[in-house]
Amino acid sequence: VLCLEDALAEGDVVRGLATLKNLLKHSRVNSKTRIFVRPRSLEMALQLADFSGIEKIEGFVAPKIVPETAAVWLDLASAANLRLMLTVESAQFFDPGRIRALRDVLDDHDKSRIATIRLGGNDLLSAMALRRHEGITSWEGPLAWVLSMASSMLISGGYSVAAPVFDIITDIDTLKREVKQDVAAGFVSKTAIHPAQVSHILAAFRVG
Repeated sequence: VLCLEDALAEGDVVRGLATLKNLLKHSRVNSKTRIFVRPRSLEMALQLADFSGIEKIEGFVAPKIVPETAAVWLDLASAANLRLMLTVESAQFFDPGRIRALRDVLDDHDKSRIATIRLGGNDLLSAMALRRHEGITSWEGPLAWVLSMASSMLISGGYSVAAPVFDIITDIDTLKREVKQDVAAGFVSKTAIHPAQVSHILAAFRVG
């Protein structure tokens, strides 16, 4: 994922867009390489969709999806022939009714456009004025209920769901425990925030 959201300070956005435009213009993307771009907003995604060479990427990571914006994102993906990783990370999704409303919108669109639905654990914690703690997995804290509720409602609807990032890079033991719990809950993948995490995540999701 090439991130134009959290990875860039506000003052670096223009330079980031120029870098992406140059990359799309000059790079030769291997057909096996699956590149997603994470825009800051729907407005930026609409701008990116007009970039020359945008067909070289697979799709967008759509931030802060809510039922009211999901249809617009899906229409954009269809028009640009791209796929989406929809990110569920707003406080309203502590309400099961909002998950159901999102699922209803998605059901009215082409499911093949949805690569996965990502649960944004850090933003959900932030909504409770909390943050991660070393030694505690998502399943052992206040996120456990919303992860179980949201993932089960979406997975049962036929959507693949990705587990939240574990952002304490040095705590590999807790990461391993968390990914084991993610697999047991039916998640199909997990976002990595650092290369040191990748091998452990892959090992947990590897088919025996």
